[in-house]
Amino acid sequence: MTMLIRVLPCATQFIDHLDQALRQAPHAQRLTMKQRYLLAFVISAMILTQKLCWATMERRSLGQYTSAALWWMFYRSEIVWHLLLRISVLVIIDRYGLSKGNLLIDDTGRSRSKRTKKIGKTHKIKEKKTNGYINGQELVFLVEGLF
Repeated sequence: MTMLIRVLPCATQFIDHLDQALRQAPHAQRLTMKQRYLLAFVISAMILTQKLCWATMERRSLGQYTSAALWWMFYRSEIVWHLLLRISVLVIIDRYGLSKGNLLIDDTGRSRSKRTKKIGKTHKIKEKKTNGYINGQELVFLVEGLF
């Protein structure tokens, strides 16, 4: 299945709200235009392909975005990721008017297997025990309700 992934308007709006919130945060750098566009593309690609896989994004964009460029943005760019996560959660809470709930973060790196083509949402993660890499899953959930 071949398709050209275009940036979805909902992803652009989310990144715009995120950038505005980042500007107001102390010690935060605003996102560059390239970072904003690539983040919106990655969100759109994840929605459309239901995967977080650089190679899949490259193939589905018909080579418009290389996996190397996407990899570089996430691993080498000067984005303060922990601040971006915190502010993106605040943007979602504000956008949907949530007043209570729990944010559940699973950072245990669920190890799956060496061949994970048929297992959804897997990617390479650093294995803490051996200092190597495995295919696995790390999940973040925003759950609304009383607990």
